Amino acid sequence: MPSSTVQGAILVNAGDVTTTWTAPPSCATKPVTVQLGNGVDVGRGGWQENCTLEDPGPYDECVPDVGIALLNLLLNATNISTRSLVFYHSPGLVCPSAWTPAGTAIRYDATSYDLSGVFADPTLTITKTASSTETQTLSQITPYMNPVPNMVMSALEPGETGIWCCPCGYTAQPFGPGCYSESPRSLYTANTACSVILRPTAATKVNVTYTYHGRTITAEDFSWTAWTETTYPTTSYWYTKRRMRWRQELRNARL
Repeated sequence: MPSSTVQGAILVNAGDVTTTWTAPPSCATKPVTVQLGNGVDVGRGGWQENCTLEDPGPYDECVPDVGIALLNLLLNATNISTRSLVFYHSPGLVCPSAWTPAGTAIRYDATSYDLSGVFADPTLTITKTASSTETQTLSQITPYMNPVPNMVMSALEPGETGIWCCPCGYTAQPFGPGCYSESPRSLYTANTACSVILRPTAATKVNVTYTYHGRTITAEDFSWTAWTETTYPTTSYWYTKRRMRWRQELRNARL
């Protein structure tokens, strides 16, 4: 699967991982960000104690390097302002040390797949209120954007295998990207929460169509060339709490 463009993202081969990659010892004790998560959007944090954006985000020394791949995009004048970047490593023979496979997608031919984990049809627990939940399979949901596992699966060529890796103790985010773990409410000690929203300043609505678990999904997406950041502090919303290891949120498609 070479670097390719799919609906909603650019898939970028960040190079091979042919031996077991091991993070520096300091990564084991690096603090993680505790966030509040909307119970309906499983595995995704939306609010945190402050709105300071992490730099360089998830792609630091604690994940396999993607810097050369990003530099090549810039040198080739690739327009990356209008789409997300999803990095993967190919060939990739093993997950990093202290990481574990969270899903496998094998493509045999044009229509035949063998799927497991996040690539299959996992059952999600949706938090409706503070005291009630319901379960749904992933294929019952119509996502508002093409999920990253679905992007990777659709981009595989016949004969290729994709493996999604997560740090041990973490779960693959069903819509992607990254992995998460849930934590006790007591770990979020702040009395307020803040969210960062990227608001397009020059956006155009476009119709997009993609195949999702055998269904053809038609939805609206935005194409933009610039954005601004807006923060909204709040004390009045109820959210579940999730512990997000953003610095190990590598978009974990491994081929």
